[in-house]
Amino acid sequence: MIRDRDATTQDIKETLENNSLGRNTYLNNFISSLNSINHNTIIAIDGNWGSGKTYFVKSLEYIANNSAKFHNITKEVVDKFKEKYEVFYFNAWENDDLPPTESVLYRLAKDFWGAREALADLATGIVKGIMKIPVAFISGGSMSMDDFTRGYTNRYDDRINNIIGLHKQIDDLLYNNYEESKKDILFIVDDLDRCNPAFAVNLLESIKHHFTSEHVVFVVCANNSELQHTIKKYYGEHFDGMGYLNRFYDIIFNLPAPDTRRYLAQRFKDINLSYIDKEVALDVAKAENMSLRQMNRYFSSLELLSWFFDGPSLSHEGKIGRCVKFVFIPIACALKILRPEEYILFITGKGEDILEHYIDISEQVSQLDKEAETGESIMPLIDCYNEIFKESTHHYQCAEAFTKATSLLGYSIEIDNK
Repeated sequence: MIRDRDATTQDIKETLENNSLGRNTYLNNFISSLNSINHNTIIAIDGNWGSGKTYFVKSLEYIANNSAKFHNITKEVVDKFKEKYEVFYFNAWENDDLPPTESVLYRLAKDFWGAREALADLATGIVKGIMKIPVAFISGGSMSMDDFTRGYTNRYDDRINNIIGLHKQIDDLLYNNYEESKKDILFIVDDLDRCNPAFAVNLLESIKHHFTSEHVVFVVCANNSELQHTIKKYYGEHFDGMGYLNRFYDIIFNLPAPDTRRYLAQRFKDINLSYIDKEVALDVAKAENMSLRQMNRYFSSLELLSWFFDGPSLSHEGKIGRCVKFVFIPIACALKILRPEEYILFITGKGEDILEHYIDISEQVSQLDKEAETGESIMPLIDCYNEIFKESTHHYQCAEAFTKATSLLGYSIEIDNK
């Protein structure tokens, strides 16, 4: 499993088929809302980083282009959606190397209208024409006093006419698309909160000022609490970033939290980990309220150690060996992703309070804290943890295995041969 890899078409398909995130009903209702829109609208999908916003909007794209049926998504809603929209996905972060208007039109020409040469040529022609227009006007910005003092005053009217002309060209372009396809464009803007501040602000302003055709609806995906800080970096720390965003958004949808257990049950089908490790890891992920991105990183890290969990390592070390493998390492992997400073404390023997915290919040860890091995007295997890960090520990193999495993460097032969 590659960390943070892009969602593939197969990933999206399986997520929809299995309703892995528990969001199919919400998706169905969202599509119904889109079906009711009959004018230019800017919709925000607001969610924390790693919450699955990309999966959500990529699902819209998949549904528009495929005929499969999914639980909790009704055929009538999907049929109307397909009849009404063509869906175009634009990753803002991957395309912020050009000014926003040019970037949008270029991707439309290349990726959306590539096979429709007339529309692609029109879009490309507009891009070439934009190069002659000052960027401040393209983005919807105002002329500064510096512009005036540099001799722009006499050409002000010409530039205004150019901006009006640009607006009309884009409007005509989108109307021509509608005439040809008889569908509006559902234009998805993803990862806006990851862009540099100038691009993020200017893209929003370009959408608002130049893409006003009634035949386009925008869906903007962003963590708005973070995006407002990006806007403040552009306009100043005392600027009202959220108020600015509300000027652009017509509707804001808050993405619901995913069904963690359902999602992880699907993930476990592809991961070869022993039963007890799955249960502890699942409990830790739930207790920490991990985002989808964090969960993917977490279980990818554990998967790298599957040889260790499923092998004979530390089997002769009793409860301490089992705790190292099935409690301490899953906790360490979680801390490395969530709170690196606590991770350092935990792997250096200074994590008693951290372990106590997991005993309190995790049912599985708490259960292992109380269990007794046949023929041996109950040994609390805290004592097991402290034992591997004693200078004269009798469980040096556990200490060495813990150190090597938490480094995630894959010392499988050395550990398994101990």
